[in-house]
Amino acid sequence: MLQPASIIAKERDNPSKKALPMKAADRSSQQFDREWVHYQNEWELLMKLSVKNKNLELAKKLTRERNDSLAKRKDKRTGDLHEKYQAEMKAAREQLTSRSVKSFAAAKAVSVASSVDLYEPNDDVSQASPVSAGNSIESYLSYSGDQDFYSFEAKKNAPITVSLQGPSAMDYDVYVLDELGEVVASSANGTGEEEMASFQATAGSKYYPVVHGFGFSTDEPYQLRLAEDQLEVTPFLVGGQPYYVKLSALGGNLHTRIRAELDPQSYPELKTNNSLDVTLEGVSRNVYKFTPDVSGNVKFFTSPFGEGDMVVDTVLELYSDEKLTSQIATNDDNGESLFSEIQMYGKAGDPVYVVLWAYSEDFSFVRLNASADSSGSPTIAVGSPVIQENSINDGTISATQVITLANGAFVQDMSSGVTVNNLPPGLGVQVTRMSDTQLSIAFTGKALNHANVNDVSNATVSIAPAKVVGASTSLTSNPFRFDFIDTASGGSFQYVYNNRNQLMQIYENGTLIIEITYDENGNVLTKTRVN
Repeated sequence: MLQPASIIAKERDNPSKKALPMKAADRSSQQFDREWVHYQNEWELLMKLSVKNKNLELAKKLTRERNDSLAKRKDKRTGDLHEKYQAEMKAAREQLTSRSVKSFAAAKAVSVASSVDLYEPNDDVSQASPVSAGNSIESYLSYSGDQDFYSFEAKKNAPITVSLQGPSAMDYDVYVLDELGEVVASSANGTGEEEMASFQATAGSKYYPVVHGFGFSTDEPYQLRLAEDQLEVTPFLVGGQPYYVKLSALGGNLHTRIRAELDPQSYPELKTNNSLDVTLEGVSRNVYKFTPDVSGNVKFFTSPFGEGDMVVDTVLELYSDEKLTSQIATNDDNGESLFSEIQMYGKAGDPVYVVLWAYSEDFSFVRLNASADSSGSPTIAVGSPVIQENSINDGTISATQVITLANGAFVQDMSSGVTVNNLPPGLGVQVTRMSDTQLSIAFTGKALNHANVNDVSNATVSIAPAKVVGASTSLTSNPFRFDFIDTASGGSFQYVYNNRNQLMQIYENGTLIIEITYDENGNVLTKTRVN
């Protein structure tokens, strides 16, 4: 028999348990004799069954087969004939469990003694009896050292539980092997206790449940069950209508997780300039699919309808995927209103999934709208009007420039296609995509000329049209300035400005000597000389 290393170690550390037996070829003559008695019992039982049901032809056939096999068995006790003897026993077993005999016994459905085991021979992987998830099997361990192998192929990735209920006075265990013979799950409880071995099955893989006993019973069967732990129900449900789910177990305790997911195929369509009147119950979430006909700006917003009250606190969420895992934007309150509004750039043919819900324990009456403006062209703008040299006055710049895009979306790969025009010699740029509508530009290297007279006042950023969804021509930003620190004779002075190009600090030879603060209107509040 197959004996994985993990089972051997387990049984070695537990002397009260025996390891799985080895291959049948290694059994003793005494073991073959016990098997022969088992076969004879089966023949006797089926013969009596055939007589009881007046099938005399089958009874005669079984008698002839038994007598023939008995004659062949004489003088087959020596060890050097074990292999031949085993082959003859296999042939006898196949005769006993032929299709006609199985069909006859099943059709009569007669309660008989427990010695009949129609799954034999299944004493190793090569003889494993095929089963499938959802099946329940009743069979026997019929002699000392007997163990039963079964096999099934997983149809999908899913958790599987193999459960075993043995005879009340027997200690039976269950193991599950994979195709390499490794144990993927096992259960070894005490006498009469139910065994349950659970594992995550992989689609297309084959597994082998093994029933192993410390003792055997030809009178009381065991029950082996294979069950997928995941139950799926996919009904069509109407939005706004409450439903109730009842979950129960067929005996014993149940530990499970229940989850409800929306089927993407059932999402209703939201059309441009074709509003939907929605009745929301409590905080239930409604999902809609919107697909732009043309590229351009789209505004999603909520408003009241019918007898709806203006005091409706709605929430809008936008997602790029039907599973609702990648959120694009969300909005709770639109300004002073409790209604919601989101504006975004939509590309023709690319669906957006709109989630609508409201803060309410009662019914809410809401109108969901989507309006589009295909005339808006993509534009970009810089965030900082001034990029300042570092105070050490060495030509390096730590400040970054942020580019914001309107009426469009950046493609995922922005490693090229972005140019800073009139970039001071010696400086390079490093572009980072922050979102669909924002880029960050860092400046690398050192400016070769970085005195005050080397300031650049007309720098801009240009982006190739292939890098912006919805753009047909290159985009150029508004201008900004590179501001370098001057160096005076007799000493080194550095001047630090804010984003409004207002002087904030003056350094002499690296030491702060003057600091200036301003109010929100740009008026000087304080001018302090630092000693």
